[in-house]
Amino acid sequence: MRLWLFLFSLSFVSAFLTWSLIRHTKQKAMLDIPNDRSSHTVPTPRGGGAALILTFFIGLFAIYVKNVVTDPMFMALILGGGFIAWIGWIDDKRGVDAKWRLLVQTIAAVVSLILLKDVPELPFSDRFPLLDYIAYLVALLVIVWSTNLFNFMDGINGLAGFETLTVSIGAAIILYTSGETMYSASLLLLSVSTLGFLVFNFPKARIFMGDVGSSFLGFAMAIYAIGVSSVDVISPWSWVILYGYFVVDSTVTLITRMLTGQPWLKAHNLHAYQKWSRKLGSHTRVTLCIVLMNVFWLFPLAWLATTFYDYSALIAIVALLPLVIGVARSKAGVKGAELNS
Repeated sequence: MRLWLFLFSLSFVSAFLTWSLIRHTKQKAMLDIPNDRSSHTVPTPRGGGAALILTFFIGLFAIYVKNVVTDPMFMALILGGGFIAWIGWIDDKRGVDAKWRLLVQTIAAVVSLILLKDVPELPFSDRFPLLDYIAYLVALLVIVWSTNLFNFMDGINGLAGFETLTVSIGAAIILYTSGETMYSASLLLLSVSTLGFLVFNFPKARIFMGDVGSSFLGFAMAIYAIGVSSVDVISPWSWVILYGYFVVDSTVTLITRMLTGQPWLKAHNLHAYQKWSRKLGSHTRVTLCIVLMNVFWLFPLAWLATTFYDYSALIAIVALLPLVIGVARSKAGVKGAELNS
């Protein structure tokens, strides 16, 4: 009962901090100005993700007074995540060159992996010991990719926030039913911290999450996935499934842009969710459709992937294949190709 009361209170803390940031960012002219790639039409404050990060850290220290400085995953979230949030805030405030952002993200990922020590094993690692070392390289790429992936997908009202809610709550349920309570509770901290921000971001955005929020959340998802999966209480494929829409839309879009010779490092508005929001003329409808898909399609299959651990890769294929087909049919990444009205 005390935990639920604390979580409820924490959502109000997040909402208050977000409200305060709206005033602060307006005064500092930290505004997202619409351009031809934007999905919004009016200048809007950015950097609101700092509120949910601060709230999440407050929650971690309040609940896990001793564990927070001894548990490797919490330390990775705080130290590595702190690096990510810092460079994201500077980027929101005055802009940072992509190469410096990538450098800081890589340093944060390396520091986090040193703290975590263990990462999930790759298939056949028992036969080929070299794969144990390659697993760390894969984990490094996963962290950096997830950090940027979330940033790519933060383009319409509420989408990144609700993705955080569905992934974190879904993972918390799977972990709790597997007997892991500490990490499941910390994921609930992340979800309620995000909920307080969402009050001001959906259905109408009074503030955007900004790079500080989206980059941190992408980083946090990767740290949870790697840190918790390595202790075998949840299948790594369950995380991939829960995170499925963001993974598929961003990856298919990126590959398509690369194959068609586009400058794929430049900002664009060619993701499937952006094309659907233009066709429907609504951020809300697209966001809610993705939420429903996460809850009623991806979450049950993610739970099955942990329940039937040996078949988790096959279950992931079943879960993600329809998404790949749907995103490809939406002509994600194809310049000049819009959905039929």
